[in-house]
Amino acid sequence: MYNGRNFMAFLLKLNLIILGTGLCFGIICFYLDRGLLGRHENRGSLSQDLFNQLYLIMLKSIALIYFTGLFMIAFSTVIFGIYSIPYILALPVEISVGLLSVIAALAVGGVLALPAAFKRPVIDDSVYLTAMPTNEPALYELADEMVDHFNMPPIADIRITPGAEIQITEDVYSINDVFDGGSKRIEIGLASLQFLTASDFKMLLARQFSSFKDGDQSLGVIVNKLNRRLKLMTDNLLAAGFIYTINPVFLFAYSAQSLVSHITRDCSLLAEINADESAAEFGGSNRLKNALARYNVETENYRGIIEASSLRRGPGYEGLENIYDVMRNTYREPNNIISEMAGYLFSADDRKQEGIKRSLKLRLKRLPETPENEFETGHPAYDYLSDWLRTENKMMEILNKEAYY
Repeated sequence: MYNGRNFMAFLLKLNLIILGTGLCFGIICFYLDRGLLGRHENRGSLSQDLFNQLYLIMLKSIALIYFTGLFMIAFSTVIFGIYSIPYILALPVEISVGLLSVIAALAVGGVLALPAAFKRPVIDDSVYLTAMPTNEPALYELADEMVDHFNMPPIADIRITPGAEIQITEDVYSINDVFDGGSKRIEIGLASLQFLTASDFKMLLARQFSSFKDGDQSLGVIVNKLNRRLKLMTDNLLAAGFIYTINPVFLFAYSAQSLVSHITRDCSLLAEINADESAAEFGGSNRLKNALARYNVETENYRGIIEASSLRRGPGYEGLENIYDVMRNTYREPNNIISEMAGYLFSADDRKQEGIKRSLKLRLKRLPETPENEFETGHPAYDYLSDWLRTENKMMEILNKEAYY
């Protein structure tokens, strides 16, 4: 019994040391983050590079503490439950039964929460078409142009979805994916190609590529991927069920994800500002602004929308007639990534970084406008597809299948 108390005291101290160390690194990272915007004009200087390296070291330390803490808390919950059983059994029966039930639920929930948090999402390959270089050469030529301009690694593949997104996605299933980078793919919503011009599409795609201009090891890219990874783990636990959310593991994961998101706020904002500037340098601020505006206006106009999980049509259901019918809800919500881009460039803000954003807008106004070529001026975005009608028909066949899987 005495050894059990000592071991529990040791685990308690160890967990407090982990949490305290994480908080200390978090406070340092917070102050470094809030100093980034003030040093925005010193990009490329030795002092700024050293500042960024220190920030990155703090960030990696926080990530290491986060993953260590998850396992330690799950292990400690089980050990505390086992060693507390003799103490609980000494209490009156009514109380001991209730306490044992609570401790058992916490321990089981903590053990089950770990694999659930690290679970990889199931990818449903029936809701997108993979564009190959042989059948969609124009899309790959455009992607190669962006890769060369923004000095990025080649894109792994291009996927055409039934939605309205235009984005570059990257797997963040492990800590190596966060800090070392992984294969990237382009996702293009077929619905968006119907209302964008070729120029709009090119500028929105350039805005996605510009986020990776400084490479996978750049501070902004790493912060974005770390926040996505932590949010993915929290979302996995929430999706797994109620039992997975009533234990210390979930409380730690959710709290850490919220804190890291807040701590790295200005770094995320600065990354978006730099990406806006790079995209505007590529094609001109007016072209970028017009593309963002058209996208937001058009996606707001179509509201007869069903969720992506309900796209397939069962027997007796009327077939979908137009790809607009399957544009997903998320592309009209405030967290729409393209709406966020427009917000960073053109919205007013009373926070301290408004001066930085005002300076950015002045610089963007001085950038020369890159003239559109004949194709971009006179063609809709779907002309980048070799046969847009055939592509849409293939997509509609997938959506109108007569059986659920």
